[in-house]
Amino acid sequence: MKLSYTESIPVWLRTRASEMISRPVDLSNKYVHVTQLISPAPMLQLQDQHWSELEVSPDDLIPAMLGTAWHQYLEGSEPGGYVEQRIETMCGDWCVIGTPDWYSTQVIRDYKTAKVWSRIFGKREWEEQTNVYRWLIHQSTGIEVPRLEIHVVYTDWTANGLKRIDGHPPKRWEVIDVPVWPMDDTDRFITARLAAIENAQPGEYCSAEERWQRGECWAVMKTGRKSALPGGLKDSQHEAIEMATTVTGGYVEHRPGNPVRCKDWCSVRQFCEFGKTLEVEE
Repeated sequence: MKLSYTESIPVWLRTRASEMISRPVDLSNKYVHVTQLISPAPMLQLQDQHWSELEVSPDDLIPAMLGTAWHQYLEGSEPGGYVEQRIETMCGDWCVIGTPDWYSTQVIRDYKTAKVWSRIFGKREWEEQTNVYRWLIHQSTGIEVPRLEIHVVYTDWTANGLKRIDGHPPKRWEVIDVPVWPMDDTDRFITARLAAIENAQPGEYCSAEERWQRGECWAVMKTGRKSALPGGLKDSQHEAIEMATTVTGGYVEHRPGNPVRCKDWCSVRQFCEFGKTLEVEE
C-alpha cells in the first residue's frame, strides 16, 4: 500500500499518514490481529492479494490519526491496569494477536472516537472486539474478566442533532457496557471467523451486515409516478406488496439501501465485483 497525493499537503500530514500504513493481515503465515479477525473475510482476502496495488489518500487516514492521538492522550490517565499490552495466542494453527487499550482483572476498556451514526445504528464490531480481547486474556492468564466497556467520544456530536435525530447520544462522550459472551461462544466465534478467512472464495461478496447496509426498504410505486406513494416506504416486502395490491397500477420497487462501508471505508472496492457495480450506479 502507498500514499496517493492529488495536491500539495503539509509535511506533518504526509509524515503521519506514512506512519499509519502497515500490512493489515498476513494470511500466508496465519497471523491475524483482532481488528482483522472481525473484518469481512472477502475484504481481507482482497487486501492480501492486492496490497502492493493499493493507494490511500492522507485524507482517508485522518480518522485513524485522531483515534491514535486520543489513545496516546489517555495513556497513563488511569493507573492500576495494563495499557496496550500486546497478547498473542494460538487458535488451531493461527496466531491471534490483540492489544487491549486498558484492562485489569475486573474490566476491559476500549477507547474509541466515532461518528454519531455508530451509536444510532449500533456497532456489532465493538462487542466482537472486546469479547475476543477477553478470550485472549483468558487464554494467556487464565483470568475471565467479568466486565467489558467502550469509552467513546463522538467526533460529530452537535446540540442541534440531539434535538432532531432519534437515538442521538445525549453527550459528546459515553461509557457503553458491552454484553459478555460465554467463553465457549467466543471460542466458536473465533474458530468460525478463521475458517471464513481460510475459505473465502474469489468473487465472494461481504454480507449486507458486513457492508453496513443502511436504509433498505421496499417502495410502493404507481405507474406514471416517479416517487413512492405517501406512506409507501416499507421495511417489509410483504407489507409493500399488500399496499400495492390496493392501488391501481401499483407495484413494488426494492431499494437496497446504502452500503456505507463499501462506499466510504473499503480500501479494496476497486477490486471487488460488488464495489465495481457501485461505481457504475453513482
